[in-house]
Amino acid sequence: MNWKPNKWIAAVLSLILSPLGLIYVGWIRLAGAFFLASAALAVVIFLGIFPQELEIIGTLLSVLLPIFCAFVTYKIAVAFPEKSTRHWLTKWYGLTLVFGSFVSVAFIVRVFFYEPFRLPSASMVPTGMLHANVIVKKWGYGHFSTFGFYFGSKPHSDSIARGDIIVFDYPPKKSLTYIARVVGIPGDQIEVDQHRLTVNGVRVTGEKLDDFLIPSDGIYVSRYSERIGSNDYSVLINDDKREIRPDEFELKNLCTYVGSKVSCKIPEGRFYVLGDNRSNSEDSRFWGFVKAEEVIGKVVFISK
Repeated sequence: MNWKPNKWIAAVLSLILSPLGLIYVGWIRLAGAFFLASAALAVVIFLGIFPQELEIIGTLLSVLLPIFCAFVTYKIAVAFPEKSTRHWLTKWYGLTLVFGSFVSVAFIVRVFFYEPFRLPSASMVPTGMLHANVIVKKWGYGHFSTFGFYFGSKPHSDSIARGDIIVFDYPPKKSLTYIARVVGIPGDQIEVDQHRLTVNGVRVTGEKLDDFLIPSDGIYVSRYSERIGSNDYSVLINDDKREIRPDEFELKNLCTYVGSKVSCKIPEGRFYVLGDNRSNSEDSRFWGFVKAEEVIGKVVFISK
């Protein structure tokens, strides 16, 4: 029995996952090339490699490519001659295998190795702007989850150091994902006085730098250098005093609060985290420590 691809199925498959449409009409090598090109474009856009003035072009390309592919596969299907033989990949089970393999690989990478996130707030400015893309290394931190689904955990095989930026389950509400910088590890004595940080008696917050303009707010905020461990970065500090009132009973027992000053001894299996936008961050000062099992992974990249 002769076979000819259905033009509408070809177009719809291209819109769902562009290479599927090309495979369906028998252009398997082109499907592979198109997949690599699309993946490369997605990575470039995610990493923010495009110059700012060209970002809109990258976004348009990511939208137009599937539409263009749908149009091409539609035209190929229309002109396709009837054949008595058909490559097994063009059949329903071949397409299912390709789609299932793609989903499985993406799922495994996100659960066990690396996962992309987006900064949900301005709490990490100036290190990461609002809605900046981040890549999180999950391998070694034993937190198996993705897309809001949690599959279990195991003890860390990789360490967390002072200065690392981590992604974690928000302690007051585990369904939310937060990002912050680790400033205290188990055994440390930390002190935050009017947003300025001291760790184990050593002042971490350093000299004042040029003021920083927050684009989303249109205001300038005081910026200071900080060095903790081998990490150099800057933080934003509003010099107005802000009284800190802890929400957690554990904090009231393990930490001392006086006005805008807080000092804590970090217990075993806990981490103390702060946002780099020190005056605009709800962090460990307010809701407590991050447990080791709540750590999803360590940030290895932040887009500009």
